[in-house]
Amino acid sequence: MNELYHFELGIPANIINALVGKTYNGLTYSRHAQNACLTDRYGIINKPPFSVTLTQDNIIEVETDGNIIIKVVARLPYNSNYDVVIAFIPDRSFVKTVWLNSNRDLHYTLDESKYTKI
Repeated sequence: MNELYHFELGIPANIINALVGKTYNGLTYSRHAQNACLTDRYGIINKPPFSVTLTQDNIIEVETDGNIIIKVVARLPYNSNYDVVIAFIPDRSFVKTVWLNSNRDLHYTLDESKYTKI
């Protein structure tokens, strides 16, 4: 059974420890993610990252299947107004989707019912 964790509700320490400091190079973008770069509500995402280094501060969400991390969502600085949010499959360095978020958006609308709480 898959578990979905959000940083505001807690991500188990063993998962955080397995991710922090890892760099995922040569990210490839799904067709959906490529399209999302061209149709984002804030404009075109010109230079999506092809490398992501995970830190305690940029991990937003993690999905696991047992002890296997199957998806990571990270939020990275993009420009002076926006952060880029990237959802990827770490073992394949494969980006599922990407979008821009205002760097002032603090996400007060989190749907806690979707997440496992620790």
